[in-house]
Amino acid sequence: MAWNFLEEVRFLICLGLLFSLTRSIAAEPPVIPVGLDAYRMWDRWTFQRLGARAYMRSTYDRRGGNEGADASHFLYQLSDDFNVTLDVTGSGALYLVRCNHWHGSPWHYEVDGVDHIVQETSTADPEHPVEDS
Repeated sequence: MAWNFLEEVRFLICLGLLFSLTRSIAAEPPVIPVGLDAYRMWDRWTFQRLGARAYMRSTYDRRGGNEGADASHFLYQLSDDFNVTLDVTGSGALYLVRCNHWHGSPWHYEVDGVDHIVQETSTADPEHPVEDS
């Protein structure tokens, strides 16, 4: 059976579409920004990989006011100076943490029972902050 010109063109268009679809399916998943990039790359905020579960936790006033100036709404309190904002079981990645200047420092990141302490440079003496901190 001899093909005419129109059938050949249709075949090539279909072949081209099929090729372009397979290329888009095989593309790498988008890179999820981490750390400072997660805060600066606004155009990437909507990207998530399939299977990635995202949580957002905050100490904001859930009633809509500004009670406590965004510093007193926690999941629970372990002691007067140890409040819990996020408590998630299982593996994962912490992509971004934003804290107000000297709000709560030092911060404890407890992972698998190991306490990692992060603090501002001037936390020990906030009345005399380290220059350029």
